[in-house]
Amino acid sequence: IHEVFVPAAQITTPTSSAEWDTMKSNWLKQLMTLSFRAWPEGQSPVELRTIRSDVQSGIRWTEHEYLSQEPYRLSLWGAQPASLDPQQAKRVELHVLDQVEWEQISLWMERARQGEEAASATEKAISPEESEFHAFLQMCRQPDAYHVFFAPRGIGPTEWTRNERERAHIRRRFALLGQTDDSARVWDTRRAIQAVRSIPSLSEIPLTISSKGRAAGWCLYASLFEPPVADLQLTDLPVDHASGPIFLNVSRILEFPQAVAMAADRSRVALRFSGTESRTGWEFARTVGTLIGQRPDVGLTIE
Repeated sequence: IHEVFVPAAQITTPTSSAEWDTMKSNWLKQLMTLSFRAWPEGQSPVELRTIRSDVQSGIRWTEHEYLSQEPYRLSLWGAQPASLDPQQAKRVELHVLDQVEWEQISLWMERARQGEEAASATEKAISPEESEFHAFLQMCRQPDAYHVFFAPRGIGPTEWTRNERERAHIRRRFALLGQTDDSARVWDTRRAIQAVRSIPSLSEIPLTISSKGRAAGWCLYASLFEPPVADLQLTDLPVDHASGPIFLNVSRILEFPQAVAMAADRSRVALRFSGTESRTGWEFARTVGTLIGQRPDVGLTIE
């Protein structure tokens, strides 16, 4: 019903850089006014603190906690080679997880912290699950990278409930506050970016954000309201908001191709597709990329 009685945005393709700059400015203002108006005002300290740090499986695991918004103190899990000085890392990668990814990653982290090793990749009988665990350990041991794993509110450790009726009531409560659970998670992601950048040893290192599916939408919008990140790696991002994430009024303003175009004007954006989402529908973002010109530090690639 809401899609019938409320018209979607009628978007034209810009023909000049000046027109594009005006469109971006207007969209950001509308998003703040119509979709994200319930975000807290101002920038309070993230109050980052380290909860624990230990070495297992050749990896240093560090759990940080930060204040997103009262009462939500959320966790960041850092992983680096045990021998790596964080200041020597060439990149920091923030992995923003949905519930499915959280359940898998948290299991792997727990196994690794107990000192488990994956079966050798050369073994003929290695299962797909062990192969993925092996790849996870290898990623965390990359000699030039610091990886951070994060789950926003309602995901993982702060999951509210699995009862669908109760989940519907929670979503209604968000609506009464002038937002959605997804827009609150965009805020959590913004604060996670701020928290990572507040770690002194990581503050000057280029930041990459990686996410998949619905979480890719949280990251995309969060990146638009923070100082530019170096890279956005978004897997299976839907082409429209009907597939989620859901924000109030957002389709009256723009859809994902327009948000991607804005992000690609300030960061390197890579869209990746596993086959569950369509590679088509991104013509607007491609056209804008051609209009503004490709630069080494910004732009869009579709894989």
